[in-house]
Amino acid sequence: MLLAIILANSFVPQLQEGDVVPEVVLSDQVHQPVEIGPQQRNVQVVSFFYARCPDVRICSTMSGKFSWMQQHLQSSDHISLIEITIDPAHDTTPIRKNYARLFGADAHIWHIAKAQPQATTDLLRRFVIIEQRTSTGSIVHSEAIAIIRPHGRIQSIIRGDNTNPQDILNIAREAEGQQTFWPQRLLFWLQQNAGTLCGRPNANVFLTTGTVLSLLAIACVFSAWALFRACTFL
Repeated sequence: MLLAIILANSFVPQLQEGDVVPEVVLSDQVHQPVEIGPQQRNVQVVSFFYARCPDVRICSTMSGKFSWMQQHLQSSDHISLIEITIDPAHDTTPIRKNYARLFGADAHIWHIAKAQPQATTDLLRRFVIIEQRTSTGSIVHSEAIAIIRPHGRIQSIIRGDNTNPQDILNIAREAEGQQTFWPQRLLFWLQQNAGTLCGRPNANVFLTTGTVLSLLAIACVFSAWALFRACTFL
């Protein structure tokens, strides 16, 4: 019975697209509170990092994408960028402030934040971020980006590290109700689903806008040819 109670209290449900994120109050690089959950009013792009990450392919690359999004946000965008440390004991406010300075994070737009230790653990479980600490003190972890609509409902969760920041920004703008360029939406869908369509669901497939437009052109030519052939037999 005691084990059942402990397991019940430690269980944290995984978040899916369409779920509402439970309220969590973070502290950013200038020690200002940042809230995610039902009370927030902006679209939020949320991911995870830690300041002493030695692998430039993971945290630094993700922060580089956030830097690109910050530079390309427009005055009409009501979008906040949030990176949450998975190492709150080490990533104090001065360390996160220095990390923010390194990547040029504007605290009005891009929050380099941390939660309390238990809240951090719960967030990692909810977003299915797998972490493993090594003997050298580094943390091997999976990646995910969550785009959260106003009032905390999840628009999309993108896993892996091969997502273009333009695609992330497009999804965030769609979550805000803006219209985006349809070939870019199609390209993103194909990138996310091409492996499954080709029978290799775990494969990383890289496509460019030019590739997608070329495929569409070929499909249009083939459709026109098929229609012409059909009409000749009428």
